Amino acid sequence: MIKSTHIYVTFVMIATWLVGFTSCEKNVNVNFDDFEPSLIVQSVFSPDSSWYIDVSKTKSIFDSNTDLGIDDASITITNLTGNYILSVENLGNGKYYVPNKSIPGHYYRIVVSAPTFENVIVTSSDRVPEAPDFEVFIDEKNSSSGLPYYEIAYKLEENPDNENFYVVEFYDLSDNPEGPNNEEAEEGVIGDIRFNTRDSISGFNIKGFIANSDFSNGTYEGKYNDPSLLVSNSSNRIGMTIQSVSKDLFEYLRSSAIIEQSNVSNSNLSTPPQPHTNIENGLGIFGAYNETMYLITP
Repeated sequence: MIKSTHIYVTFVMIATWLVGFTSCEKNVNVNFDDFEPSLIVQSVFSPDSSWYIDVSKTKSIFDSNTDLGIDDASITITNLTGNYILSVENLGNGKYYVPNKSIPGHYYRIVVSAPTFENVIVTSSDRVPEAPDFEVFIDEKNSSSGLPYYEIAYKLEENPDNENFYVVEFYDLSDNPEGPNNEEAEEGVIGDIRFNTRDSISGFNIKGFIANSDFSNGTYEGKYNDPSLLVSNSSNRIGMTIQSVSKDLFEYLRSSAIIEQSNVSNSNLSTPPQPHTNIENGLGIFGAYNETMYLITP
């Protein structure tokens, strides 16, 4: 069983001002007491994972407080498809746990409120996607130096009844002779989603985003081509995951990746852009995924 926790993104609201390169001086008064914090709800869940929720708040850049978790939140999660309410346990420190597992094809709605946010009710909903339908093909190729190596190809089948959004990852497991053990794995971060740790991950982490528009005649074909995966190296072990994700989670992950790659969040001249959110009256993500893991060995 794949362990999963929350995605945690720190939303920081800062004051924005313009700097003019002129010979005159002008005093600008900025009232930082006008800062209004926002409620943050973070929850990423799947049928095979433990379900966690993080509830916290934004802070001013001038606020040194690091304890942003909200321990007294009121949370209601409803399975809209089955028309029943799920239980939620308070773990403290702004962390909450849902003992129930989500069900593929079902819609879920979350409603969050907190005493410190009067008259604010945060809501969101999402659908759990079905498991991805794909095939993996391994072929031998010759590099420019004449050495044979493995080429990994995969084919995704489009689900005609729903929107199709996928995140594909390849990662090196060569230093892990036992392979990933889902029951004993620690929780860790791979890319943007916290899945189970693929023990000694060395080298690379390749991620690709695939949407409806990328499919042709109902299929999508991709390849991982690395001449360093020599056939002669018996220790080669490549992990592959294909995650069928909801549209909102897809947009959240893709926007987060773009922000990270461009490093625009490091700018001190403007408010850093935030990832996509589907949280009404707040910030964060309430998103579902369904993951299949594939271990590739010589």
